[in-house]
Amino acid sequence: MLERDEMAEPIREVICPITVDILVGSGPPSVLESELSYLPDDPLAVTIQLGAEADGVCWTFARSLLGAGMFASTGEGDVVISPGVDDDGNALTYVELSSPDGVAVLRARSAIVAEFLRQTEQLVPIGQEADYVDIGSVITYLREETTA
Repeated sequence: MLERDEMAEPIREVICPITVDILVGSGPPSVLESELSYLPDDPLAVTIQLGAEADGVCWTFARSLLGAGMFASTGEGDVVISPGVDDDGNALTYVELSSPDGVAVLRARSAIVAEFLRQTEQLVPIGQEADYVDIGSVITYLREETTA
C-alpha cells in the first residue's frame, strides 16, 4: 500500500496496487495488475484502474459500495460487489462491472481491499465525507455544464 505525500504535507491520495483475476466463463482466470485509488477531493468515490494507465480501463464507484460488498452482495446496474471465499478459506471480493460492451467479473483478495478502505477512512472518516466536498466548486461546475 502506498500513500502519496510530499515532505510532511497531508496525504492527498491513497494508492493500492492490487492483482485482480478476470473471470471468463469456465476457463482459467486472467491475472491483471491493477490499482485502487482514493482522493479526498472526491470523498464518496474510489477508482480501480485495470491494467496499465495507457491502455487500461478506469471504473469509479462509491466507496460505501466497495465496503458493503465485502460482506453481502451489494449494488445494482453497472457495479455489483459480492463477497466470496476461495478453496483455502481466504476471503475474496468480487466486482462485476457492466457496460454496453459487456460484463467483466473481477476477483481480488479481501484483505487487500480492506486495508485500502482502512487507509481511505484515515483520510476521510465514514460519515464525514460532506466535510470534504467543496460545494462552491460543484455548483460552478454544474452551472458551466448547463450553459455549455
